[in-house]
Amino acid sequence: MSQNLLYTIVLLAFCQVSSEYIRGCYFTNWAHYRPGIGKYDPEDYEPGLCTHIFFAFAKLKEDFTIDAFDPEDLPSGSQGGYYARINGLKEKQPDLKTLISVGGWSAGTTIFKQMASNSENRQKFAKSVADFIKKYKFDGIDIDWEHPDADDKENFINMLKDLKEANSDKLITIAVTAAGEKIDLSFDVPEVEKYIDFINVMTYDFHGSSWEAKTGQNSPLYVPEGDTSKFSTSDAMNHWAEKGMPKNKLIVGIATYGRGWALDDPSNTGIGSPGKPAPAMEFTREAGIASYYEICKLDGTRKWDDVQKVPYMVKDNLWFGYDDSKSIKGKMDWLKQNGFGGAFVWTLDFDDFKGQCPDGGGAKYPLLNTIKNELSGKSPSNNPNTPKPVTPKPDTPTNDKQYIVKAGDSCWNIATVAGLTLEQLKAKNPGLNCDPLWVRIFA
Repeated sequence: MSQNLLYTIVLLAFCQVSSEYIRGCYFTNWAHYRPGIGKYDPEDYEPGLCTHIFFAFAKLKEDFTIDAFDPEDLPSGSQGGYYARINGLKEKQPDLKTLISVGGWSAGTTIFKQMASNSENRQKFAKSVADFIKKYKFDGIDIDWEHPDADDKENFINMLKDLKEANSDKLITIAVTAAGEKIDLSFDVPEVEKYIDFINVMTYDFHGSSWEAKTGQNSPLYVPEGDTSKFSTSDAMNHWAEKGMPKNKLIVGIATYGRGWALDDPSNTGIGSPGKPAPAMEFTREAGIASYYEICKLDGTRKWDDVQKVPYMVKDNLWFGYDDSKSIKGKMDWLKQNGFGGAFVWTLDFDDFKGQCPDGGGAKYPLLNTIKNELSGKSPSNNPNTPKPVTPKPDTPTNDKQYIVKAGDSCWNIATVAGLTLEQLKAKNPGLNCDPLWVRIFA
C-alpha cells in the first residue's frame, strides 16, 4: 500500500470519527399565533441549542413548485418575514444550518405522488426548490412526504435523485415513518441513502387517544415483553439500519409533547387503561395532545415506566405519556451506545422555552438542553461492525447454561466472550438473529 493511499484512508477515518452529532429542531410557522406565554418567535431560540433548524412548512403547489404556506413567512410579512428571522439566527450562531421543510401531515400524499410520477414534474419541483433555497437563504431542503406508498418506491428515488442533481451543494434530508411495515413496502433504503444527507425518523406518535381508546406511551424507547407491535424508538431505528441505512445518517426523533387521555375510571391509571382524548389545553389547543410545558404544570403525579423507559403523568382523570429530561438522557445514552447520528425534536415551541415548569428552577429549554449536553461531543464512525443493539433485559441463563446474557449484550459481546470474530460466530450459527434474549454458542 502506498504512503499516499494510507494517508488518505487515515484522513477519511479521522473525518468520519470526528463528525458531530446532529441536533435538529423543527420550527413551526404557526406557533407565533398562540396566545400569551405560548407564543413562540424565532428570537426565543437560544444560540447553540440546535445544529440544524427545519422550518415547517412550505407547501407544494398544484404546478409542482414550492411556496410559502403563510404570507407572514415572506419578506413582505408584517413582522419582518419569518424566513429572514430564522436565517437571521446565524448571526449569533454562524455554524447553524437551516432547511425549509416541505409537506407535513396536513399536506397529504396525493400532490407528492403526482409530482414524483414523471420526470418533467420532478425536474420542475427540483428547480423550484433550488430557486427557493437561494432566494430565502436556506442551506437545504427537508422532504416531509407523509407517506409514500409501495407504488411510489421508484418515483421516490427518482425525486431524490433529481433534487440532488439540482441542489448538489445543499443539504437534502427527509422525515420518515417509524413503522416497519411501511418502511419495507415504500422505501428502497440503499438507494435512498445515495441521495440524502440524513433522515429524521419520526419515533413518536406510537400511541395516541385520537386513534386508540386506551392509554399508551407516545414515544417509548422499548416495547413491553410480549408486545409484537414493535412500536418503539429502538425497534424503528434498528429496522432502518437493518434495511441498509448507515447509522450515522439515522436521526432519532424526540417529542417535546405528550399524548393524553381522559380516563374512564380515574382509579385505573396504568398502561392500557380505557379512556378518550384528553381535552384541549390552553396553548396547544388540540384534544389529546399537550406541550411539555403544559404537562409539567399539571401538578399531577409523575410515574416512571421502567419497561418502556419513559414517564407518564396522572392528574385526576387526565393521563399523559411524554418524555422528560430523564427519559431523553436515557435515549441519548442508547443513541450513543448504538452508533446513531443524532437526535431531532418536534418541536422547539413545545419545550419549556420560558422556564415555566414548577420544578425547573426557571431553567429554559430543559429537554433541548439535555440533548445538547449529551450530544455535544463527536459522533462515532459508521462502523459496519458496530454491535447490533439488544433490548436490555435482566440477567438470564441460556437453555444449556453455556452463556449468560447481560443487559446490553449483543452478538459482538457474545463473540468476544467465545473468542470468535463476528464472521466466525455467524458461520457457526447459520441464520443467527442477534435480537433474541440469548444465542447459543456452538463449539
